[in-house]
Amino acid sequence: MVEQQLIDYVKKARDAGQQDFQTRSLLLKNGWSNSEIDEAFAAANSTTPQNQSKPQIQPQTQQQSPNQPQQTFSQPQQTISQQQNYPQTSQQKFQPSYQSSIDMKKSGNSVGKLLLAIFTVLIIISLLGGGGFAYVLYSGIYNPEWNPFNVPKKIIFDDIISGVKDIKSYKLETTGKITLKDNISGNQTFLGISSQSDVNLTDENLPKTSSLFNIYSKADANTPLVSINANTISLGSDLYVKINEWIADEKGIPNLENFQNQGWLKYDQESSEFLKSNEYTKIEPIIELARGTNLLPQNLADLKSWFLVREQLKDEVIDGQEVYRFLGVVEKNNLNLEIWVRKNDSMIYGYKLTKALDQNIIFDITGRIYDLNNPSDITAPEETKKIEDIIRPMITVKKIESDLKNIWTVAQTTKQNTEEYTELCYKGLLNGYLEGSGDYLIELNNNIIEQGAKKPICLSSADNFCISTELPDKTFMCVDKNGIIGTTKCVSSATECQ
Repeated sequence: MVEQQLIDYVKKARDAGQQDFQTRSLLLKNGWSNSEIDEAFAAANSTTPQNQSKPQIQPQTQQQSPNQPQQTFSQPQQTISQQQNYPQTSQQKFQPSYQSSIDMKKSGNSVGKLLLAIFTVLIIISLLGGGGFAYVLYSGIYNPEWNPFNVPKKIIFDDIISGVKDIKSYKLETTGKITLKDNISGNQTFLGISSQSDVNLTDENLPKTSSLFNIYSKADANTPLVSINANTISLGSDLYVKINEWIADEKGIPNLENFQNQGWLKYDQESSEFLKSNEYTKIEPIIELARGTNLLPQNLADLKSWFLVREQLKDEVIDGQEVYRFLGVVEKNNLNLEIWVRKNDSMIYGYKLTKALDQNIIFDITGRIYDLNNPSDITAPEETKKIEDIIRPMITVKKIESDLKNIWTVAQTTKQNTEEYTELCYKGLLNGYLEGSGDYLIELNNNIIEQGAKKPICLSSADNFCISTELPDKTFMCVDKNGIIGTTKCVSSATECQ
């Protein structure tokens, strides 16, 4: 008679979206006979209608020599390039359209893909380097309420990783590549990735990590220049970031150059609340993910809770180490993952992670874990600045810049309606009496003052106008008939904004 626990396992596997052939394979590996498995499936079919199996993305592995995974760490290109930004004509519907210089909205096909790929990799590097693999479990990428290891007879992988529960610290080297293909031009962009992380879990109440990462590309005709270099330190839920270099010579990539040379920036709960409450910045989700990697770090023994083994591959010898090799997947986001485990002590030696964000964005990352249980002393930086103190002035400037652009739009409409700019201003100020747009000009005027700037000066004539305001830092921001946003103080309607 078939055992009830076996029937229950088949049902739970179906509910979780695992295909029947995968369930059968796992049960066979755990010592169940074909007849027992057939009876379990028959019983499951008779008691509960079979669920429609979800399609599974099969692991995408490259043909590889049985010797070892390739791990090549390259150095970032140290090249500086600047790109001039030009204001765009606003729509004639007079509504404020604030946009932050650190806005992460997609800006075109190739740009959006590049941005998405860069920050996806940053997050994954944080996941793997910041406190082990544990945040994958914490963040809900895989729900451990059901997993294929809850079978009556354990498979070999479950036995092998039993030793990792004793890991209290380790170092992690990561290298990889992002491949992006442009549908229109057919060109491919290749970005390199490298990182080094130090993880200290000796105090389970205060997990500590220290990391250095690089993302870079070669500057050629088909590849936008990208060079990002940063350090991170995390102590529990507090994250410290130091951006050493941020070059992104491409429209749509967030402008974080203002964060360079600022030293260590601290991101804590107050920082999170500030960014969540501010609609003009979009970096909070990225930082929150990086910080979250260390909220509940646990030892690598939890790997069996979220890593679904698909296949045990042929054993290998890497750098003189005999290792087991397993192929599996983190199901919730379809990350294909290979893991190498040392035979002599059952410790994880390395991994290879492959992910296709879509048919045009593919990345693979290879990592090596070493120097186990030799913890480094990781401490908070002595001098830090709150990240919101750096972001707040940037947001203020972008809001005022957006208001001036909207005033420029009103000016163009006024020119079309009256054939001159004269009525835009009244006694050196924005004309709140302007027919059809006066109320909106008053609103824009008040917006600028609310940001800490002074009341805008407005000077106009038939053919010219110049509007400027003094910012909180005593500098000026202006706009003229050409739509140029500059730093000149207007002294006449003919003042050129530069």
